Amino acid sequence: MKITFHREARGRYHSTFTRPDGAVMKLRGGSYNQLGGGVRVPHDIAHLIVEQTLELRGGLWGTIAVGGLVANLEFIGGKRPPHSEKKAWAITDAAGETLRQSEVMVRAVADAISDGGSVRTGERWAVPVTREQLELMGSQLRNSAARWDQVREGGTLEMTWRI
Repeated sequence: MKITFHREARGRYHSTFTRPDGAVMKLRGGSYNQLGGGVRVPHDIAHLIVEQTLELRGGLWGTIAVGGLVANLEFIGGKRPPHSEKKAWAITDAAGETLRQSEVMVRAVADAISDGGSVRTGERWAVPVTREQLELMGSQLRNSAARWDQVREGGTLEMTWRI
């Protein structure tokens, strides 16, 4: 699923994409994850990288890709499945714990990259992370942050969800 991140004024951003079911969606973002040294990456890009690397299929992007809804997500075109909103919230409800886990993991990975430590979460949220995975995510997050910094207001950055 190709995702286009759009830079807006005052550090805001949103993403647009066509789900596999044909629905065209818009996700409003705006928050960032700090990676240390003044480097920051849009939170939704951090989700993409962490969830792909750790194969968190029920995280933000996996839930959206299979038809779930989250806050700040809206239908903007394409094919809208019948009874889509009721079904979409049922998908999101079923992914609830995994969605929360992905939020915790995105923050824990960013913190580990920022302070050069290891990924620290409580047992409830723990996902095994190897040193190689952490290094890969650090490299991809920093690279994405640098690419994002090159995008001017009104410009875009395209990425792909691959799970």
